[in-house]
Parts: sequence; structure tokens; C-alpha cells
Amino acid sequence: MANQYSLADLITDVKVTPLQGGGNNKIVAFARVTLADCFVLNDIRVIEGQNGLFLGMPARKARGSDGEDKYFDIYYPITKEAREELTQAVVQAYEEAINNGGRRTASRSASSRPAANSHSRPAPARAVAARTAAYADLDDDDDVPF
Repeated sequence: MANQYSLADLITDVKVTPLQGGGNNKIVAFARVTLADCFVLNDIRVIEGQNGLFLGMPARKARGSDGEDKYFDIYYPITKEAREELTQAVVQAYEEAINNGGRRTASRSASSRPAANSHSRPAPARAVAARTAAYADLDDDDDVPF
């Protein structure tokens, strides 16, 4: 089944805080991304790599099946396209922040990005409202379908 929305359509705000200093730290900023004005992704790392900037998702440390400690992403884009759209939005906000005369945080809201084609997809808020209405008649935990 194909995705109904692109991630870029769901991103309503991006805030980036560049880090001061230098040294061997390759993390240059932290980002906060808001999706559809109702879900926030925090602590996304903006990292300077050999091929430019890339994003590091929040991770937790756990023991892997081989008994070694490993890090597992808490949340992450599933598709290549979603990762590229998220990276593009965060890198754009990062570049605005560092070019903004010392201001530590840049924000890229929905009003500052091009409007989506009106014929391409329904608005995310309408999709959320439709899903909410579908479960409106559920009155206790016994009716929950999962």
C-alpha cells in the first residue's frame, strides 16, 4: 500500500538549535520537528559527516541478541523518501539558524514553506478527524479494537 502523505506535507514546524564550540564533536545542532501540529519529534541530532550533514535519531542502549550493548533508534523514517524530506527540512532550518546573525534557534513553520497542491491529498487534520470519528462510539476498553 502506498503512502497517502509525504512527510513534507505533515511537517508543520522545525526548530533547530546550533551548538556552540568545536573540537571533535561532530554534532552541530539539535532539532525539534512538529508533525501536523499535534506530534513532536525531539532530540534529533544534526551531524557533520564526511559527505555533509545528516540526522541522528534519538536512540536507547540495549543488549543485542549477541550479548553486546547496541543502540536502537526510538523513532525513524521508514522510507528513503521520508528520510530525505526530514533531512531537507532540518538542514534548511539549520542553515537559516547559522546564517541568522547569532540567533540560536531558527524555526521553519508551515507558513514559510510552499503550500501543498490542493488536489494532491486531503489535509492531515481531516484525516485525523476521520480516524477519531471512527472510534467515537467506543465507550470502554472492552470495545478497543487492539
